[in-house]
Amino acid sequence: MKRIKSSKSALISAILALVMTVTMLVGTTFAWFTDSVTSKNNVIKAGNLDVMVEYLAEDGTWVEMKEDSNVFKEDTLWEPGHTEVVYLKVNNRGSLAFKYKLGVNIVSETIGVNVAGDSFLLSDYIYFATKDMTTFEEFATRNDAMAITSNSKLISEGFTKIGEIDANGAPDYIAMVVYMPESVGNEANYRGSVIPEIQLGIDVFATQNTVENDSFGSDYDAGAELPKDPIVDVKGVDGSKRSYDSLNKAFAEITDGDTAILRDNVTVDETVVYNKDVAATFDLAGYTVSGALDTLIKLTAGNLTVKNGSIANVLDETTETKYAIAMTDSAVATVTDVNITATGTGIYLTDSVRIVELNANIDATLVTLVGTCAFDAVCLDGDARIDVISGGTYKSRYADGFIEAWEAAGRNSSVTMSHPVQMISSGTSIGEIKGGEFLGIMDKGNRGTAICVNCGTIQKISGGYFGFYEKGQTATYPDTCMYVNTANGASIGEVVGGKFVKGRFRDGFNAGFLSCISGEYELVATGETVTITSYFSTGEKTNILDVMEIRKI
Repeated sequence: MKRIKSSKSALISAILALVMTVTMLVGTTFAWFTDSVTSKNNVIKAGNLDVMVEYLAEDGTWVEMKEDSNVFKEDTLWEPGHTEVVYLKVNNRGSLAFKYKLGVNIVSETIGVNVAGDSFLLSDYIYFATKDMTTFEEFATRNDAMAITSNSKLISEGFTKIGEIDANGAPDYIAMVVYMPESVGNEANYRGSVIPEIQLGIDVFATQNTVENDSFGSDYDAGAELPKDPIVDVKGVDGSKRSYDSLNKAFAEITDGDTAILRDNVTVDETVVYNKDVAATFDLAGYTVSGALDTLIKLTAGNLTVKNGSIANVLDETTETKYAIAMTDSAVATVTDVNITATGTGIYLTDSVRIVELNANIDATLVTLVGTCAFDAVCLDGDARIDVISGGTYKSRYADGFIEAWEAAGRNSSVTMSHPVQMISSGTSIGEIKGGEFLGIMDKGNRGTAICVNCGTIQKISGGYFGFYEKGQTATYPDTCMYVNTANGASIGEVVGGKFVKGRFRDGFNAGFLSCISGEYELVATGETVTITSYFSTGEKTNILDVMEIRKI
């Protein structure tokens, strides 16, 4: 018995000893072979981005350009043949590589009056050219300076240079030759107390470049972008000029009498909206605004003149067709010398909007099988009004292969009609059609028209050509080029001029249209004909259509 007890006690003691040993080991340090390296010089240092621009002063020294610097000679009087050279130097004074954009643009301008009494802008007569240099060298003679002007442009167009300089890198040099050509005459010779002048701004923007590395490479600052180039200038009636990199930004700040002038072709990814209650001008300057949007340009207020360029809203066959220009609410516009391309409707007018004058070339094409398939060149809805259509060409047509795609999709054989001009509400009106070509097309049995007055009224037609796309184009034999739905109260006040292609409807014209021709005028054959090749299940058929003209009896 004692023996067992003794063994048990020994076991307990052993367990306690083990527990104590483990407990004691917690506070014990073992003696291992060890070594260490200590770094006490790990510095986190901010990089420094610092750009400086200098110009060469008259005394031959480089002077830092500041906000109030004048890089041109003081009190210079510009005249034909006068030439100045400005030398600029872009420096990297920081510890980081950067990319930069240097821009020279007109900030403001004072309008002058010449000897003939006409207003003029000095910027329309002064040109410039530039030369990039990695090593600075002055032009020795006037001829040397003028040698770089073969690709010169007006100073009003501005200048942009993009470059990059590494930390501790060599500077970039730019020589700018500014001159008034000897060919300039009295059109820029001012009279009066107001001296025409230009205030030029020189702006430099720098941002970090993908040169320095972190643990994963040099692309961590790839998202650092330079500002976008201006795409539109807004000139005020006082000669001031503001530049914007977005049409929406320009229109948001436009004021009464301003002119927004496009600088280049522009593709937009959002609807351009004009909603300022002011009268202004949008000069496309021969360029194009394009996109693939539900609505490309929307006018909701004010009075905007759109002129001199192109507008294109082109979508593919998977997208419901909409508008190149939509006018709503109380917007007023004048549209002249504009080419409009739309896979859908060219100009849509609704509510109480008004076009003072329309003289445009509009090509509306139906490409999609989605939605309502509207593709009028011009569509008037609500209480919309056009005062005068003075000229232009208005076409609406099906895209190549559209009919085949329509049928393959299981649609019925009756396809939406096309209308170069369509009026679909009783409140719509057109004051006068003085000129222009109105060319519709139809297919697979639809009645195509050049003008569809389903509702509303045209007060007067005094000129224009009303037919089918194109003269000699393949299409269904048309019913009538002019459709007036008198059952809806539609009417034409008087028809005193114009040429009209005779269709197949009764005697070739809609009865509603014929009823609008007063007893003083009649339709007379001109001797011209139009060939139309028809699509029918029985095969193609060629039809010869007469061109009729309104003449006074």
